[in-house]
Amino acid sequence: MPKPMSEFFSYLQHPMISCLRIIPSILQEIDKVLVFYYNSSSSSIEGKYVSKDDDYGHIYDLNISESKSIITGLRQNSKNAGWYSQNEIEFGVIAEKGKQLLITEEDNKKILKLCFESDEDKKSDLVFVYFNSLLNILPFSNNKSLLESSDKSIIQHLLQRMIKAYLKNEKNNRHTFDSISQSAQNIIKDNENLKKKLFASNEKYGASLLNLCSMYLRKIELRENNSLRFEFDEDCIHKIKSYKGRLEDLETVINDATVYASNIYYKSVEETVIIHDAYLHFDKIPERQSEALQETGFDEQDARKFFKAISLLNRYEESAKRLIEEGRKITINSIGDYCKPVKVTGAAVSDSITKYMDDFNKLFEKYPEKWPIIKKQLKPISTKIISSKIYQSKQA
Repeated sequence: MPKPMSEFFSYLQHPMISCLRIIPSILQEIDKVLVFYYNSSSSSIEGKYVSKDDDYGHIYDLNISESKSIITGLRQNSKNAGWYSQNEIEFGVIAEKGKQLLITEEDNKKILKLCFESDEDKKSDLVFVYFNSLLNILPFSNNKSLLESSDKSIIQHLLQRMIKAYLKNEKNNRHTFDSISQSAQNIIKDNENLKKKLFASNEKYGASLLNLCSMYLRKIELRENNSLRFEFDEDCIHKIKSYKGRLEDLETVINDATVYASNIYYKSVEETVIIHDAYLHFDKIPERQSEALQETGFDEQDARKFFKAISLLNRYEESAKRLIEEGRKITINSIGDYCKPVKVTGAAVSDSITKYMDDFNKLFEKYPEKWPIIKKQLKPISTKIISSKIYQSKQA
């Protein structure tokens, strides 16, 4: 027994297969429906049918190898629709079951042939509807024992128009589906391209993070002035490349990792110390640094909210202390040169002061005893911030 076809949207199948589904539901008294059509996918003419024997539940293939030339000829002529008797059907087709398709001739001309233009080769796809009786189709017919030719014309005309309208609707649905499908494919393609670009961008960003962390290692080596050399292992490299936090926090993490690695490394100091991924505690950065600020006199909320501003002020204040110890003048450039552990440019110092001016003002108001040197001697702060009305009113 042939297997039933998988269920699809009807308009995704060949239109003639859709006819096999719909025709038995339009009229009663149908024994079977045959269709012959050109399939562009296989570049050949195919035949299929449904039968009342199984309540039209399965679509079966037809073997048309011996009648292909006849069917090809019939498809050439789109004007030969009409009613035929079994004897007038010139082709012989074999069902998939291996049984010759025949009907008992109770009446003459009970086979309706319909033709529909194919969108695939512009010839006619053929539909043959086999009726077992025609007497109950038109209950208003004058002759209940035998349908007249005019009655059959009505049946032919109605069925032709209904199927044609159905096929047009299926075609429109297919066009709509193709449009939606193309849009979906375009979206998928755009998403794939975006993923590739994001991947390339992430790879590039990850490589930049690794270069930055490697630079921190070299600076630590120089700062410690010893023969230790630090290197990241592969897992550590992957972890660094996937880092999503703030860049300014990386240096603290790398510094902590080198301290930890140096303390647990028992081999000769001439050898390289390997930094493993477990030594990098990215998740502890905000909590640890906030706690450190709280220990120096800042409340918990300020330590979290103004962490970056406080860190910058502390860094500049420490730089100013070193400049005073060496008898140097405090300027934007000199503050940047004396920043630890990595010096920065004067332009970077100036930009950060401009960027965090509002935060600095709030901190100066709440913690007037903090950062005494830069408040008085670092011009951008003393002129732009300390001279502000808010600060002056606080000091009054």
